[in-house]
Amino acid sequence: MNSCEKHVWETIGTVPRKAHSEGSKHYRAGFNDAKMRGINISVARRKKCKNCDKKITTVEITHDQLKSIFNILDEHGIKLSDATNSKLSKIERSVRKYLIRVCKGYEKTHHLKKVTYKEVWEHVYPNVPWGQIRTNDVVAWIVKISEHDLPKGRPPLNSIVVRKDTGMPGEKWESWKEYWEEKNYLIPFNTMEEAQAACWDYCWK
Repeated sequence: MNSCEKHVWETIGTVPRKAHSEGSKHYRAGFNDAKMRGINISVARRKKCKNCDKKITTVEITHDQLKSIFNILDEHGIKLSDATNSKLSKIERSVRKYLIRVCKGYEKTHHLKKVTYKEVWEHVYPNVPWGQIRTNDVVAWIVKISEHDLPKGRPPLNSIVVRKDTGMPGEKWESWKEYWEEKNYLIPFNTMEEAQAACWDYCWK
């Protein structure tokens, strides 16, 4: 199947900016070309359509750089909707509600008031077998959710999504903090534990 009426994308690979130098020539060229044009890509994601196997590469840039691009386009009379105000997808909204219930202790999970990547996947797709590659999809959902919440002063819900064996997220806190700071988000937490405690204490609605 070479085409479909509606693409359903799944993430099959993620490359952060700090790791691109060790990646493929394809990713290195893209990161370096963007940098020469004054754009610092935070993350590149390779995605594939579940229906037709078409593949695309998407990138993430900082909020300030996106605003700068919109200003330049506006100066040239090109009008675009402000993507910085984009809403969560139906799946992301469902996952966010689930994570809030986990925070409140309403959901039975392997770790108290935390949830594994597999458990998040099974909440969304209870009839689709879990596999390690599914982690990329889960990470994309929960990062988008935190990007939605952080500017509003809410703690990052992705901090309570953890590995089954360690009870902690796969990435270290230092990498998280660097990622959020690159996006100009104010992070008032010094450790992963502080971020998790903030999620449990927050008055979610």
